[in-house]
Amino acid sequence: MAGLCSICLTARKETKVTFITTEEDWYEEYVGAIPTLTEINTAAAEVAESVRLAVLGTENPLDQISPGYLGLGYGNIAQQHKTRVRLTFGTDPNLVSVMAAEADLWATAMSRAISNEEVIDTFYVYDSDGELLYSSLLPNAHQGQITAHGFPANSISFTLTGRGLGGVGLNRSGEALTRMFPFSISSLPPRGTKFALLSSEPGLLLTAQALAVSPYIWADFNGYKAGIRGRAPFQMNSSTQNREGF
Repeated sequence: MAGLCSICLTARKETKVTFITTEEDWYEEYVGAIPTLTEINTAAAEVAESVRLAVLGTENPLDQISPGYLGLGYGNIAQQHKTRVRLTFGTDPNLVSVMAAEADLWATAMSRAISNEEVIDTFYVYDSDGELLYSSLLPNAHQGQITAHGFPANSISFTLTGRGLGGVGLNRSGEALTRMFPFSISSLPPRGTKFALLSSEPGLLLTAQALAVSPYIWADFNGYKAGIRGRAPFQMNSSTQNREGF
């Protein structure tokens, strides 16, 4: 995965979000290739530093917070779900075209991690207090791509988590997370583990990759771009979970 620096940002500092990225080109180049967790976190660190320098310069204000959330709506005829991630500091949630494009890229990757009986078709934008600003249909609806329904259940979920990548010398980073309900997975994680390794779940890795390379989303409470942990907590309906020995 050479050339990850090509996703680093060119920015004009006079306005908060004027990032000119090659993210779409990068995604086109690597779509279908399964990244490693190290490559994903290398990309996230590069983007984090580019965003920090473009928006904050050499300063790290103590009162900064994420300006809001980007969310996706998806599901099937039986059940609908939403998931969301925090915006990076400096992102303007009112730039509808940017939010729509980011949602579409995220949904493209996330479709690799959910059942083909689900469709991702809506995006939502919230302010920093979690109040809905607006919502709209995605530019393209994305049908899930998991076709091996080895264990269908509406209650199954995975949670991608990470830690904010604050500036050098900063300890005040927080958590980033997004929870997904795939409806069906081809195989269950080993009993007793309660988590899935991203290294064994290509769909989760590709979803993590899309979050890692975006300059606009996947941040902690302070708006710092986040890395990705290698384990995704796994849950299902408690009675099923007990019956199956998880």
